[in-house]
Amino acid sequence: MKVSTAKKRIRMQEMAAIVASCQESGLTVKAWCAQNSINEGSYYYWLHRIREETLRANGLETPEEENAIVPVELPEIKKNSHSSVRIEYRDFWLEIPAGTNPSDIIAILKAA
Repeated sequence: MKVSTAKKRIRMQEMAAIVASCQESGLTVKAWCAQNSINEGSYYYWLHRIREETLRANGLETPEEENAIVPVELPEIKKNSHSSVRIEYRDFWLEIPAGTNPSDIIAILKAA
């Protein structure tokens, strides 16, 4: 095993122990971090890294793949139509009025 791989594993174990300690404490993240002199941003970064590594280790998709844009076939909409298209994903939705410029739709999706 490479030294860099071993260091990464040890660091992940350290991060996992810190996150587990916080979660088992019964305190809010903010209170636990203040009590243990840990930056709240660092805690959430470690949590993010642990989740990514867990997904990767289990062969599941990473958050980047989960948020990938998937092409969807839409029925043709007449230009004079007053209808709209509504795209829903989990708790989010996007309503696109008929006749919207495709470049505007792409810009909105890229910004999300």
